[in-house]
Amino acid sequence: MKLPSKEQLIDTYATWRLDDVLAIQDWALREAAIEAWIVGPGSEMDDNRVLIVTNDRKPLRTHITLGRDGKKVVFDSNGRRLPRRIAVEFMEKFGEGGIFRGIDVYSGYSPMSWEAFKYANPGISKALQVSQVAMGNWPKPAKKDDEVEPPFILNYLTHKLDTDVEEAAA
Repeated sequence: MKLPSKEQLIDTYATWRLDDVLAIQDWALREAAIEAWIVGPGSEMDDNRVLIVTNDRKPLRTHITLGRDGKKVVFDSNGRRLPRRIAVEFMEKFGEGGIFRGIDVYSGYSPMSWEAFKYANPGISKALQVSQVAMGNWPKPAKKDDEVEPPFILNYLTHKLDTDVEEAAA
């Protein structure tokens, strides 16, 4: 398949929601559309930043750090404005079809695989729980002997167009 020209790609995809661009099935077209979305018209506005929010407006804590301070990136109920190129990286990891959706990023377990692992390896699963809590990756148990569930990422990030934000404010 022959790809459209760069100008045609920009005209078509630069104003789309990032979710829709990432959902394109043809890999070559998807990559070209992502690049067009990053450099397209309007990308210079707002310091080239877009609003990324969680689908349910509940906070999403990531394991990714930005900047020199080493703080992990958290998306609160208001979302975050990110540069377009960084927004693509976050959406590929934590978006609706993201590679970390539905799993615990620290252990790699999904809820179902975690239950199977706990059943088959109770001693090892307890040791993993203790080590992950000690490293601060998993929440602390309410009581000393309580089981700890991994923080599975069940919500996901989505791109909120500025026109959607303006309409909501009106």
